[in-house]
Amino acid sequence: MVWASLESMHETYEQIQRLNAIGRTCIVSPVWSFAARLANETLQIPHANFVINSMVLRSAYDSPSTPMMYLPSWMPRWMKRYHYWWADFLVIDPVLRPGLNRFRKELGLKPVRRLM
Repeated sequence: MVWASLESMHETYEQIQRLNAIGRTCIVSPVWSFAARLANETLQIPHANFVINSMVLRSAYDSPSTPMMYLPSWMPRWMKRYHYWWADFLVIDPVLRPGLNRFRKELGLKPVRRLM
C-alpha cells in the first residue's frame, strides 16, 4: 500500500498537473490514489473514485469479508465501527498520514486525519 501510493504520489500529481495544463482533464482513480484526490482539491479537476475490490467499502451493516478483518453479520454495528476505528488508528493513519500530510503541506493544504 505505501509503496503504491506515497512514493509515487509526487510523480503522479505532477503528471496530472501536466495533463491538466494541456487541456481539459478528468480523473478516475482507485480509492488509494491520494495524488488524484489532491489534484481534485488543489487544481479543481473533476475526480471520481472507482472500486474494483469490495474490501475497501466499509459498512457497519453489511461488512465485506476480508482476510485481515472478519466482521460477522451477527456482530453489533457499534462493534464493527469500533473495529474500523482501530484499523485507522493503529494501521492506516500511522503508515500513510505522515507522508500524505507532508505533501499536503507542500501544496499549502491543512493536514488531515482519518484517511479512510
